[in-house]
Amino acid sequence: NGSVNAQIAKTEREAELKSKEVEVKKQSLDAEVRAAADADRYRKEQEAQAALYQRQKDAEAVRYEQEQAAEAAKKAAEAAETENKDLFEEIKKDLNGKIKEVKVNPTLQEHPVTLSSAEGGISMEMEKVLRRMPNAEGVESTKVLELNPNHTVFAALKAAHAAGDTDKVAKYAELLYDQALLIAGLPIEDPVAYAQLVCGLMQ
Repeated sequence: NGSVNAQIAKTEREAELKSKEVEVKKQSLDAEVRAAADADRYRKEQEAQAALYQRQKDAEAVRYEQEQAAEAAKKAAEAAETENKDLFEEIKKDLNGKIKEVKVNPTLQEHPVTLSSAEGGISMEMEKVLRRMPNAEGVESTKVLELNPNHTVFAALKAAHAAGDTDKVAKYAELLYDQALLIAGLPIEDPVAYAQLVCGLMQ
């Protein structure tokens, strides 16, 4: 019996040691899993921070390029307005009070001209609203004629002015003003005269 009891005790000790060994291995494995999870989380956080930083840098670069482009366009517009001051004064005179100012708009792409609302008067949007009301005759917004300095029509205007062809400049001014009205969704005073003017310049 003593031998059997000793064997049982030995087996129990071995089982206990084995159990402790398994527990130690389990704890070690759990620690490795936690460490791996922490490392993966840290890596993802670093990657997210790096991606955010890069997006911020890209946004700043785009903003800087836009600011530089806007500043360059502003300077080019100022130079064009200074260079063509006499032409713009002639156009303003030809339009006989229909516009408050003539200037260039380098942001225009396809259209040679556009209209904007001048400060100190009713806007073109308000003009559209008022024109729908009864007794709205004579409602006029204060307009600015903006020319596309990169359009071939602007080059033709400059050429006519340089050649002293005041008649052609006047016709171009009327044509561009009417075209700008149509683009803005406003009616032109004399559609027939507009059509004749277009045909005359096409001949």
